[in-house]
Amino acid sequence: MHWLVELKERFYSHRLKASCATNGYLLDFYWKLGRDIEAKQYTNTYGSGFYKNLSLDLKNEMPGVKGFSPTNLKYMSYFYKLYAPLVANRPQAADDCLPCRLLRNWKRD
Repeated sequence: MHWLVELKERFYSHRLKASCATNGYLLDFYWKLGRDIEAKQYTNTYGSGFYKNLSLDLKNEMPGVKGFSPTNLKYMSYFYKLYAPLVANRPQAADDCLPCRLLRNWKRD
């Protein structure tokens, strides 16, 4: 019976790690999309419909994928702008995405 408890704990532990890894990759994508949005800031003027047009373009290219509303795109941009100064001059390991490091540091606090 002890072995079953151990297997159950190991299963839940690995499932949580897989979920965190997946979320880390999504955060990395959102971070980079926010960076790309900021790089195109010159086309993002008030009233230009930048976020709305980007949202529609992404939804047309990836039907059925959720999360690309104009509001979420703005949040991705804010996410990048908020944390970019904190990590501007820090080295990054090749296999370690920035949002993953931010989350790990946050969890330690």
